[in-house]
Amino acid sequence: PQSAPLASAAPSAPPIASSAASATSTKPAITAPPRKAPPRPMCGRTASLSGMATNNVYEIEAVRAAVGTITRAVDACFAATVHDPPEHQFVDYSFTVDAGGEITSVGVVGDTTSRCAALDVCMHQAIRSMKLGPPLQPGTVNIFFAARARRIEELAVTNSAASASRARARHPLRGDRSTSSP
Repeated sequence: PQSAPLASAAPSAPPIASSAASATSTKPAITAPPRKAPPRPMCGRTASLSGMATNNVYEIEAVRAAVGTITRAVDACFAATVHDPPEHQFVDYSFTVDAGGEITSVGVVGDTTSRCAALDVCMHQAIRSMKLGPPLQPGTVNIFFAARARRIEELAVTNSAASASRARARHPLRGDRSTSSP
């Protein structure tokens, strides 16, 4: 019986990739998709009563107390529209009351063309839910709200300042965590 000849030691197929070929090959680099910047806030998430014009319809404290009862609803309105354009950090509303103290209408004060419609709808509902007693006289009251947006840059500065402040609070003289004793 004759045996089959052994295969030669030389490779029969060319190598898949040589070092010279791999250096010049252009494989597409795997990269992450570009990060989208977070949407710019158009207002803050919480609002405060920044002013009013009572027009002698109510005492200032009566209006302030009534607005205080709708704070959660007002904050919910601003939080729900924080990214809705256009910018609405400062908004003004008016409401009219009859002789019995019933709010008969709610309106916007100022420019009506560049307002956040979703905020206005929500705020109208919140303002209408206020309970006021009988007025000094029937009429219209204007109330002004501010809900300042904090920009990403402001947050970075605030956070780094807060970190530095915490470090100084831990070790006011050294600013580090070492506590070795002599």
